[in-house]
Amino acid sequence: MNNSNLLKILAIVSGLLVAFLFWHEPWGLNTFLLSLFLVAVCIANKGFSEITGPLMILSIGTLLSSILIVVNNSDYAKTTWVISLILWMGFQQKLPVKSFLNAGVLGVVNFFESPFRIFAPSGDGQKQSFWKSFWRKTTLLAIPIGLLVTFYLIYYKANAKFAQFSDKVFDVFQRFPEIDIDPNLVILILTGIMLFGGIFFHSGLNEFFHKREEPLSENLTRKRRKIQDYFANINTLSLKKEYRIGVLVLALLNLQLLIVNIIDIIYVWFSFEERSAPELSQFVHEGTSLLILAIVLAMAVILWFFRGNINFLSGNKFIKQLVYAWIIQNALLTLSVGMRNFHYIQAYGLAYKRIGVFFFLALVIYGLWTLKEKVQAPKTFFYLLQKNAWFLYFTLLVFSSINWNVAITKFNLSKNPEKGIDSYFLINVVPDHNLFVLLENEEKLLKGATKDKNELRNNLERKKAWFLEAREYRTWKSFNFPDWRNERYLKKGNITSK
Repeated sequence: MNNSNLLKILAIVSGLLVAFLFWHEPWGLNTFLLSLFLVAVCIANKGFSEITGPLMILSIGTLLSSILIVVNNSDYAKTTWVISLILWMGFQQKLPVKSFLNAGVLGVVNFFESPFRIFAPSGDGQKQSFWKSFWRKTTLLAIPIGLLVTFYLIYYKANAKFAQFSDKVFDVFQRFPEIDIDPNLVILILTGIMLFGGIFFHSGLNEFFHKREEPLSENLTRKRRKIQDYFANINTLSLKKEYRIGVLVLALLNLQLLIVNIIDIIYVWFSFEERSAPELSQFVHEGTSLLILAIVLAMAVILWFFRGNINFLSGNKFIKQLVYAWIIQNALLTLSVGMRNFHYIQAYGLAYKRIGVFFFLALVIYGLWTLKEKVQAPKTFFYLLQKNAWFLYFTLLVFSSINWNVAITKFNLSKNPEKGIDSYFLINVVPDHNLFVLLENEEKLLKGATKDKNELRNNLERKKAWFLEAREYRTWKSFNFPDWRNERYLKKGNITSK
């Protein structure tokens, strides 16, 4: 049996495995077992020596994020797992793909294209392109089927005896026992087959994406124009004029941002005034929005001035120093927004959006660093996209390693209850991963409540009942550590489901 036929058999096995692991089961241990199967097949198919670069990172990332789903069962881990699988499908192609974005698009395309690849006859793709073969076969089938249906309808309407005979034939088929197949199960099997096919079968668009990336490079090169001396002089004067404009713009922008940063250092870092929750919320959100705008504009301005030959202009040291100063100042502005968010958390506790602010600030700081590298090296815009896309992926992995539902609950309950605790948020908004923490601190939770305590007590009991009801339908396939901790606490308290 050749390798292609073996992969086709394993694709069907993958579909059945997905159906077995995920049928009526939430994500948990099943994601790790599926990831382990895919990585094992990848190693057996390619060997360790051929799994290098992005493939190595993404196969490890897929396995690691699936483990983090078992450990924390967080949305961060689930998102990272899905992204890992999509990128894995995009990067594992016959012709190498460099771009993070192109790999993502190619991965999605290959996922939906994979069934046609898996079930296509062996060797058919060597004679002609996949899509030509697909449309040719579709056309060949459509013509006879269309003619057959058309003449059947004509005869059915024109001949009463033929219509009666036809009805009797269909009645015979209707008497056969009905096969009760859940369409969701079929979709689950097909998803497993498509996932396997997306990883181990090459896309028909692989060559298109490969050729599209050939001119892309991370290193910026000088473009020399072969023109007459007169126009060359004009071009040099134009470049020097652009340099002077760049120096003036960056100098003024640095001065303006310096004033903003001094004000932030005085009134945010060292002399922060207490504010109400709505005021502080607006203070943080406005600062973040302005930061996004400022960073985007900063990158756009720097990319514009350093898009071409100004990188290689003799005596461009001063404008580079202005760029470095502006990058440092934007980093300081980023830290100021972080301080605002820190004050917000200290006053009113942790929440998902406040954690999201820190996630975004980490991306901004790294983005500014890569911008500095782009100017210093010099590098291309493609370099910026690649580095920041990979950093986003690694940051997701890091954030997935923390159970934010439990961390938020423990941090907010550690505060003085007399100052108030957003008990409604902890009970009704945060998923049931924090149930054991809430039950351990029930008295403190209700003491710090700012809303009706009886209503919150009933909500807590309802949350506990929902968890107990849900666990009755779960098996070892969806095991995860947060649910195990809740179950252990409930058993310790002699609380059992009815």
